[in-house]
Amino acid sequence: MNNILKKSSYYEVFVESFFDHDNDGIGDIKGLQNKLSTISQIGFTYCLIHNIFYENENSYNFYKLKKELGEEDDIENLCKKAKEIRMKIILDFSFRDLIKSYKIDIFKDEFLDIISYWKNKGVKGIRLNDVDLFFERFGDNSSSILKEIKSFCEENKLIFIIGVRDVSLIDDENLSDIVYISNINSIIEKNNYRKYYELLDKLQKNTEEKYIHYGIDLTNLYYPRLIDKILDDEDESHDFMKALYILLFSLKTLPFVFQGEEIEARSEYYIDIAKINDKKIKARYKILKNKDLSEDDIIKKIKKTTSLSSKLPLRWEMTDLGGFSKVENYYGSMVNYNNSYKEDLKNLNSFLYYIHELIMMRKINSIYGLGSYEKIYFDESAYIFKRFFKDEEFMVLVNLSDDFVLIDEKIAEEIKDAEIILNNKRDFEPEALDIYQALILKL
Repeated sequence: MNNILKKSSYYEVFVESFFDHDNDGIGDIKGLQNKLSTISQIGFTYCLIHNIFYENENSYNFYKLKKELGEEDDIENLCKKAKEIRMKIILDFSFRDLIKSYKIDIFKDEFLDIISYWKNKGVKGIRLNDVDLFFERFGDNSSSILKEIKSFCEENKLIFIIGVRDVSLIDDENLSDIVYISNINSIIEKNNYRKYYELLDKLQKNTEEKYIHYGIDLTNLYYPRLIDKILDDEDESHDFMKALYILLFSLKTLPFVFQGEEIEARSEYYIDIAKINDKKIKARYKILKNKDLSEDDIIKKIKKTTSLSSKLPLRWEMTDLGGFSKVENYYGSMVNYNNSYKEDLKNLNSFLYYIHELIMMRKINSIYGLGSYEKIYFDESAYIFKRFFKDEEFMVLVNLSDDFVLIDEKIAEEIKDAEIILNNKRDFEPEALDIYQALILKL
């Protein structure tokens, strides 16, 4: 993997809820093209697009878009726009969906044809998700097929990403450029982050020992936003989000950011369940309805446990419909939501500018993308590690819990005279980490 990829940041888009260009209440490719410059200005180099292919009776046409999202030429125009602003478009493919449409014995050839088709439209990379199922179906042939796909992508100058849930499945650096871990969100629990830290530590070590490069996000299309999952409605999110993202961007793993995270998107506004078409969310609602809960409690649980919050329309301005569309979107009014792109772009203290600072930090200083890693300590609350590059040595300290964390005396002594590179809180005491505090220190 080249150094540009290691130092880059990746933005994920669910087109249906991003921006509605034709005002039918559903986001579309032209809407993404309309807002792509904003995403570029934040600093993202790659834009990955989810769930865009035409479905008909449980099979998919991977040469055709869902009709409400646009035409195939809209992707070509999007790629041209991306090239103008020095971005690259990556398409997301689900193996689970692919095998509904193509028999196993012809899968590889069909998939290479699909990749070639979109490459000719200007796409610069592809992600093949659900690779756990891929290994189940292809067994001993899985690795050789993935290598052939990667080789084809290399010949065509495309990035090849594979998405898995089980990290242990991938033990060969030659299967893809990036191994995307799709279920990080599922192991994160409020005030019990040990499993999360253990996985992060394992990924850092695998990168150094096995030369496998991993991509991780905190929210994606299949899980609730962490801000909704971990925090209550009335909780202040700013410090928590900053701590999460300092950790995400200071590791060797490659940071993927799901749409809306940059403005701390939350599911705070009124949700009309009757307008939701998602079958899983409908099923969850039905189960909760039979448990003698109030309607408000049911909606709160749905926001915290389903992908509802990750699919909500993005808010672009402070209007009833959030500037997402000029007609009512498929989840109802957004009048109660209290942040937007327009407001955050005017506020230099907004989280949007913090994300920009982190992206620039990673691009400019090679210690994050290229430097070595050493774990110092972690428990249920805190994670402390070092990064090294040439003659530089940094220490990163993160507390994601809602309680203070005491720092070991030896660590406190080592950092007492350190230079603060980044601190999401106003103060810093070497003996303790504040609630939701994260720091990067130069030793």
